[in-house]
Amino acid sequence: MTAAKIPKIERKNLPLQTRLASLEEQQAETEDRVFNVIFTTGAIVRRYNIFADETYDEELVVNPTALRLGRLNSGAAPVLDTHSDFALDNIKGVVMGGSARIENGLGYASLKIDGGAENESVIRKIRDGIIRNVSVGYRVHRYEVIRSEGTVPLYRAVDWEPYEISLVPIGADAGAGIRSNPHTFPCEIINPQPSKELRLMTDIDNKPQEQDAPVTEANKERFLDGVDEDEALDLLRSDVGKAERAVLRLIAVPLTQGQFDALVSFTFNLGAGALQRSTLRRKVNREEHDDVPAELMKWVWAGGRKLKGLVKRRAAEAGIYIS
Repeated sequence: MTAAKIPKIERKNLPLQTRLASLEEQQAETEDRVFNVIFTTGAIVRRYNIFADETYDEELVVNPTALRLGRLNSGAAPVLDTHSDFALDNIKGVVMGGSARIENGLGYASLKIDGGAENESVIRKIRDGIIRNVSVGYRVHRYEVIRSEGTVPLYRAVDWEPYEISLVPIGADAGAGIRSNPHTFPCEIINPQPSKELRLMTDIDNKPQEQDAPVTEANKERFLDGVDEDEALDLLRSDVGKAERAVLRLIAVPLTQGQFDALVSFTFNLGAGALQRSTLRRKVNREEHDDVPAELMKWVWAGGRKLKGLVKRRAAEAGIYIS
């Protein structure tokens, strides 16, 4: 009989995470500042784990055992302006005490917007359907991770807790992931122990700084007569893999496929060190994406000369980034 594998339990401090939610109809004519939301459907969304250097799917389990509703039902959970909790002016209302509930696998709650003059335009825009987007900020207490060959891991949030609900101007992708936040909370991550015969995504080398293998006499001898096509492709895949892992390690915000590809091309050409120390990286991590093409075009000089080949390459990367 094969002994059962003992799961590996990790404890990480994670910031609040966010997901797009659904703003529903006004509750009643007599309560013109109360609006209903579906704050979770339990949908599976794609995310990126910066700690394990891996893409994964996240599932929020929606049942009374997994979902802690105490904070939402306390009457003290705020309705915020775009997840901003740095000033009292950012509080637009409150999640009504006792309104949070689970029905048919969905999480519902009611929001009461403050009736002050400063919120008149907010209430009007909600009534008129101009403000349609809300987002829930939540803390995960425990993930259970399921790993299968050929697929990304599934992180099941089997113990999680909504902290606040925000009015947001843009309906961000539901998988936009962790937002910048100074507050972190302990989270228990239960991983199955990987089989020795199976190399999983978490086995990818994620050292703080990946270095090229040193050039040795043996390596020189190996390539004296050149390489065939298969060997050349293997070398290319290896170098591109290093560039991909560097981008995943150094960029802390969600990226589109085009943005990721452009940054991998840049890093493949110039090295991880160039990306790490660049203003380009800071612009991306601040999500100042409109500034990125100009930053790319600064990297066209070599030996004190502007090279046409680099200008052409950076222009192509800029086009891919904004595609």
